[in-house]
Amino acid sequence: MASIIPNAELFIIPDAGHSVAVEKPEEATNAIRKFYNKIGLSTTKQRSVKNPKVSE
Repeated sequence: MASIIPNAELFIIPDAGHSVAVEKPEEATNAIRKFYNKIGLSTTKQRSVKNPKVSE
């Protein structure tokens, strides 16, 4: 899929499944930061996001 989307990049994070941000948060964050830096977006501004309550 990455090969047909302009400017896309494929990051493979070993030993992670479909919930990569939960399973490997540091690796996922680093991949996103690397991509943002490549396309010229800043990664220095931190934003606080409140998690909504999850219904079970």
